Amino acid sequence: MGKLLSVDAGVKTGLSMFGFDGQLLWYRSQNFGSVQCLKKAIPALTDNSDLACLVLEGGGNITTLWENAAQRKGISCYSLHAQEWREMILHGQHWEAGLAKEQSVKWARKVIDYCGGRQQKALRHDAAESILCGFYVMIKTGIIQKPPGSLFPYIHI
Repeated sequence: MGKLLSVDAGVKTGLSMFGFDGQLLWYRSQNFGSVQCLKKAIPALTDNSDLACLVLEGGGNITTLWENAAQRKGISCYSLHAQEWREMILHGQHWEAGLAKEQSVKWARKVIDYCGGRQQKALRHDAAESILCGFYVMIKTGIIQKPPGSLFPYIHI
């Protein structure tokens, strides 16, 4: 059916993989150490025959590396900035400068539960943001339904 890879783009990268059934398959943080090491790793990270969609949070040269890999492999690609998913998921409630990363971990844990993922003890903000960004695109594109307001009271579409 296909998979969606969501990336919080940077040398310190957050990665999460969703199935098109809405299930969160895995997530992790990875520090590539340099742009060159990241550039070498991108082909392997996008080399999945089921990968149908790449979601990128960020901009600049690193995002371009991911976009080029997606284009070469014929993978649909969505590129957006954090304020887009933060506005929908947090609805302006908790995304002021100092709280955004802390709140992203809190809300990502709710998404992990909602999407049937396995909770990991440690959840870094970059992995959390990749989860939330992927969740946002899956709701916006209709891959998954908007979750109940009792679970995510701030989500608005």
